[in-house]
Amino acid sequence: MDIQACELFSTRLLRKPSSDAEPLVQLVVQLVKAGADSDPLLDVGKPIKGAYLETQFRVSGIGYLLFLTDDVPFEETLRVYLLDEQCALLDGLEFAGNLATGNLEGVRIVDTSTIEFSFIHLYPCRVRVHAHQKWRTPLIFTPGVSRWGRIQKRYLELTFVK
Repeated sequence: MDIQACELFSTRLLRKPSSDAEPLVQLVVQLVKAGADSDPLLDVGKPIKGAYLETQFRVSGIGYLLFLTDDVPFEETLRVYLLDEQCALLDGLEFAGNLATGNLEGVRIVDTSTIEFSFIHLYPCRVRVHAHQKWRTPLIFTPGVSRWGRIQKRYLELTFVK
């Protein structure tokens, strides 16, 4: 497995953030050879929560790792999505908190399967992508971080650098 920065996706905002609803975007890709009569952008996958695509990575053998924020001052949320090659959602993490004023900073590739970044926590976070699903440590004791879905095997493993 290997992680590399990419610029494949852009987004189309479907729902702006509000006090009643979370923002929603549609991922789109630029068609390489768009004809004169065709739309040069193609919607891919299902709409996902988030407003702004901060950064994206290609994960060889799996798909893509995307970092999206909600673009809401003083209530910022970071969503990390792992998508397969067909842009179906495989796994995800959400970083948020009441009055959280996080900024996504210091995003860097640590090794062939790990991304490090800072958001709302005191210490930098590391997200490791595993080639196969495994049981991961529950996040119930990690303030400000949650997973969507039920208890299940996961691709993404979260640790903190101290």
